[in-house]
Amino acid sequence: MDPTITALLFYVVIWIGVYLAGKAIKAERFGFVLSPVYFMYKTTALNNWIGSLAEKRRGLWRALGNAGIATGIGLMAFAIYQLGMNLFNLLYHIEAATSIQPVLPLPGLTISWESFPYLILAISLVLATHELAHGIATRVDSVPLKSAGVFVAVILFGGFVEPDEEQLEKASHQTKLRVYAAGSFTNAALGLIVLVLFANFAATIAPFYTTNYAGVQVTGLIPGYPAEVAGIRSGDVIVRVNRMSVNTVADLQQAMSGLPPGTRVTVTTLRGDFQMVTRADPKNSSRGVMGVSPIRDLITYSGKYPLLPDNLPYPLLRMEFWISIVFLSVAIINMMPLYMFDGDRFLETMLKALGIARAKEIRMFASSVSLAILGLNFAMSILRFGFVKL
Repeated sequence: MDPTITALLFYVVIWIGVYLAGKAIKAERFGFVLSPVYFMYKTTALNNWIGSLAEKRRGLWRALGNAGIATGIGLMAFAIYQLGMNLFNLLYHIEAATSIQPVLPLPGLTISWESFPYLILAISLVLATHELAHGIATRVDSVPLKSAGVFVAVILFGGFVEPDEEQLEKASHQTKLRVYAAGSFTNAALGLIVLVLFANFAATIAPFYTTNYAGVQVTGLIPGYPAEVAGIRSGDVIVRVNRMSVNTVADLQQAMSGLPPGTRVTVTTLRGDFQMVTRADPKNSSRGVMGVSPIRDLITYSGKYPLLPDNLPYPLLRMEFWISIVFLSVAIINMMPLYMFDGDRFLETMLKALGIARAKEIRMFASSVSLAILGLNFAMSILRFGFVKL
């Protein structure tokens, strides 16, 4: 049997065993909530911990909460504008459009098995930090929490907080705005920090690892172009063009610059040499190309200390990539004025704070428009690009 199927069956058996054991001992007495698809644990210890965090730096949390209000307004406007522009491009300028699709964690179908654990980790972290931020913002202004806890939903881990809605409704507009914006603000801030680390990965690991640029890896080929005709395959690593060494994509671009169509070149890969004649670039007829696209730097790492494994940076890099993508995506989408999203309650509170009449009608209109824009982006992205497997 396939090892993946075996692992999944083992997980299902353990899940069913835990569920049945919990029901047998009546685990609800100890704060557990058991369901066939999720397990939840509620405890006042988390309430107290969140309350102590809020009290220690109350002034700092309020300042961050106020920054979150401004950020929430910006995220809401940014989300609607970007999705609106992308929908326009999907309809009229497909070359400028981005495929926007819901990320469904279905390994082997919508996401590769290699990326699956990183996505699950990122989603679990975004849920935990999002709810923790709401909890701290709630307690900073002395609004009580009814419950807090952790959960496991099949494969997702996370935390939750449940504010006292009656007390929150009685709070000031500023308090409510801070609470509703807290989750997205925290996700956006953490996502940007991780994105900076990802973009400067070599620099951030420099104290521990040496980064080696070992060539340019071909990850795609343009059908009928010289590289494919000559026998280069996806996955090949280019290390030399004619007499020029190629260590990075920039080196390859420099080696090919100035070569007109019809130029004979020798491309050296780790599999051997390939002879080809350049062909005109469809975007610039005076420029010769071989037809390798997309390409990327082949990077290896060497630990500077004996106990550091050379392959450790690879999962760290993938983890940073997924965390930055998931955190920023959730921060932006969650602030859209959609029913059940934080952006909806944020907009409602903001309208009331400004004394704008017919707030209910404006809220319903904003939610309908947002749903239409988001849904059409999903639908048109799938029609234009097909389902994207990450």
